[in-house]
Amino acid sequence: MRRRNIAILTVAAIIIIPLAALLIFIASFNPNRYKPQIIAAAERATGRQVAIAGDLRMNLSLSPTISASDITLANPPGFPDATMATLRRIRARVALLPLLGHRIDIVNLTLVDPAITLERNAAGQGNWVFTPAPGAHPAAPVPAHPARRPVIALQAVSIRNGVVTMKQAGAARVLTIARLTARAATLASALHLKAEAAYDGQPFSIAGKTGPLSRFSTGGAGPWPLDAAVSAAGATLHVKGTVAHPRRLAGYDLALAAAIPDLAALDPYAGGYALPPLKSVSFSGNLAQPGGTAPGAIPAVTDARLDIGASDLGTLRPGLRLASLHAAMKSLSSPLSLNA
Repeated sequence: MRRRNIAILTVAAIIIIPLAALLIFIASFNPNRYKPQIIAAAERATGRQVAIAGDLRMNLSLSPTISASDITLANPPGFPDATMATLRRIRARVALLPLLGHRIDIVNLTLVDPAITLERNAAGQGNWVFTPAPGAHPAAPVPAHPARRPVIALQAVSIRNGVVTMKQAGAARVLTIARLTARAATLASALHLKAEAAYDGQPFSIAGKTGPLSRFSTGGAGPWPLDAAVSAAGATLHVKGTVAHPRRLAGYDLALAAAIPDLAALDPYAGGYALPPLKSVSFSGNLAQPGGTAPGAIPAVTDARLDIGASDLGTLRPGLRLASLHAAMKSLSSPLSLNA
């Protein structure tokens, strides 16, 4: 009996002592100790000043949650604004076990009140171009077994109250994102996207699905699917197809279809251009860019078709009316068929 009790106590000690040590570690772990290292790493990677005014928090579990608040990213010298971006809060839930295999599987990422200003300096350089700080990647002998770069995969992301301000030639255009959600059943499955936003105060929405976001980290091979629709002022633009290299937006093959009941209703989105009062406008066509195409090359346009219904164009010229218009073109090198 005594031996059995000793055995039970021994087994209990083997289980309880490591568990107690783990609980003590979790209770005493303070991620703020690593804030200087995190800021330094971010500054080396971006070549910009980074500030984290709020506390870092971490809830340890099999899917630990990491959060930070009041984050600021500075502009480089020579820009009118000192700050490029601010973020009130970021929260990421990460799968723990994949970290052992150099994978960062972000189960859920939430951004609250991100604000970004995009602009150019006097030399025409955009502040969205990042240059790592000198010495961030010092020359060193290549090890026999170089460390693998971590693979980053994202399963779900949400943005609340985002603002992107685009400044150019003294004017500013503002894109506000009231809410954006993108979720996938697994890290390798299709991502379902939904967003409610506004451009200079004019609302629009986006809905659709894409391939997994992990392709932006790993590159990968094969077609990456895209099926999305943008809706504004009663008009809809639908884009469906594939992209071979989504990170570079290269090697795409897309079918476009637009339905616009009243073109003039899109005036607020046109940036000062007065759109003609055309009714029942529909457009369809295909855009393709093979993977080996040089950057900036004009994409191949095929099977383009434009239809316009009866429209009163008296605001352009008194008494002018359009009964109907139909235009079609097989490719940019083919004849244009036009009937009006």
